[in-house]
Amino acid sequence: MSFWKTALKTAPSESNPPTPSSTMANSTTEKPLPNISEKPLPDPTITVVTAAQASKRPGTSGTELALTSNRRAASQTFQAARRAERIYKARKRSAAARTAYASAKTHFGAAAHHFKVGVKLTVEVVRSVPYVVQDKRERKRAAAEERRARKPSAMEEKMTVADPHEQPEEDSAETQANDDARPEQQGVIEGEDETQKY
Repeated sequence: MSFWKTALKTAPSESNPPTPSSTMANSTTEKPLPNISEKPLPDPTITVVTAAQASKRPGTSGTELALTSNRRAASQTFQAARRAERIYKARKRSAAARTAYASAKTHFGAAAHHFKVGVKLTVEVVRSVPYVVQDKRERKRAAAEERRARKPSAMEEKMTVADPHEQPEEDSAETQANDDARPEQQGVIEGEDETQKY
C-alpha cells in the first residue's frame, strides 16, 4: 500500500473542521503523482552467484581473504616448527643435563669422601705436632752428641805420638823440628782452652 492511500484514509473527518494549514496540505496532495511501486530489499543471508561470476577472478575481498588465510597457515606452520624446535632442544639439553648431573653427583660424592679423610688426617697431624717437634729435637741432640763423640777421637789421634821406628828417617827430622815448636804452641792452646772453660 502506498503512502498516498494511507494518507487519504487518515484524512480529517467532518467532525474535525479543516484548518487553513490542513487545506493547503490537501490541495498540494491532490495532484496526481507518478506511479511508484515498492521494490523489495535484498535478503542478506542469501547470496546468489551466477556462472559468470564464479568463473571470474576473485575480487579484492577474495584476494585479501586468500592472503589472510595463507598468512594464517604460514603462521600456524611457523608456530608448529618453533614448538617442535623448542621440544627438540629441551629433550637434547635435558639429556645432557641429566648426564652432567650424574657425573657431578659422583664427583661431589668422591670430593666429600676425600674432604672428610683430609680433615680427619689434618686433625691427626695437629694432634701429633708436639710429638713431631720432640722427635726433631731428639734427632738434633743425637746428631750433636755424635759430632762431640767424633771430635775428641780426632784430637786423640792427632795427639798420639807415632812410633819412631815406623817412620822413615827423613820424616823423623821433620817431626823433630815440629816437636821443638810444639811445646810453645801447646801451651798457648792449653791456655786458651783453660780460659774458655771458665
